[in-house]
Amino acid sequence: MTARPTVLHVLVATLACAIVACGDHPKRPSLDSGLVLDAGDTDADIADADADADAADLVDASESDADTTDASETDSGVVDLDGSTPIMIVCSTGTPCGPSDACAADMVCLVNLCGAKTCQPRSAPCLDDGDCSDGSSCFAAAFGGICTTANTEACNASTDCPAGFLCEGASGSRSCVDRRMPCADEVDCPRSYECIGIPGESQLCLYLYRPCSSSSTCSYTSCGDLDGDGSSECGSTPDCPDNASCSNGERCVSSQAIVSCDVGGLCDASGTSCPAGNDCVDLANDGYGECIPMGGECRSQADCAPDELCAVPSDGSPPRCF
Repeated sequence: MTARPTVLHVLVATLACAIVACGDHPKRPSLDSGLVLDAGDTDADIADADADADAADLVDASESDADTTDASETDSGVVDLDGSTPIMIVCSTGTPCGPSDACAADMVCLVNLCGAKTCQPRSAPCLDDGDCSDGSSCFAAAFGGICTTANTEACNASTDCPAGFLCEGASGSRSCVDRRMPCADEVDCPRSYECIGIPGESQLCLYLYRPCSSSSTCSYTSCGDLDGDGSSECGSTPDCPDNASCSNGERCVSSQAIVSCDVGGLCDASGTSCPAGNDCVDLANDGYGECIPMGGECRSQADCAPDELCAVPSDGSPPRCF
């Protein structure tokens, strides 16, 4: 099943015309740096690649323009995810950026998966504040609303970060960390992730659960109160509208674009509602606890390298670093 983004999730439509060499990393071409935002980064720091430090906060200052592929071309490459079917990485023609090229206030200068510095959306799309996390609001950007922090944090959830980045760290020192995982189809993504096309980027596995006020910001799922806590999130479908529709302690679980009753799904923070052999863990750091199998090689994103993703495989086995 292919990714089915809404109007707010624009598929990369440009065909590849230049091939770039892929690095040693099993997920994607090697990059000298990506983007890490911390509590000290202001809106200007994230929005303008020509900010005070000549974009040192946004891209590796040691990486010259010659080190990256010309952003005026559409690039591609091939990566192999853990020995599975190779994935063609296609990055659309984006607005190039760097020390002498500024991005608009709703964009950020970011090294894309093809190694080119381009202006990309700085955070997730939204229609109103209900589509963003607590402490964040919907900012009216030139191309539509985007989630932006309304407090002193650099981010409150991954919806405040560029696509594929997760918001990590303790309160007061949270930052956007690169966890980008490319995909060609839903089968390439772990449980609770969906394959979505990103402007200026290839398709990425993005975390499914996010606050919503309507289904417009959800992709193949709808907006509903899955866990019955009074707040709505993406992840509901007619086949599994909420956890209460399941029996025998099961919940609505999303895997490979199919939501069905299974062991897993959203849970309360105490973990008392998880089946035996599972813990209630917020792996994505977005405030959504999920019943996660015990064991595995990671229990948080900090257990994985900065460019890897700690998640539960689509078969429901214990979490690992992708």
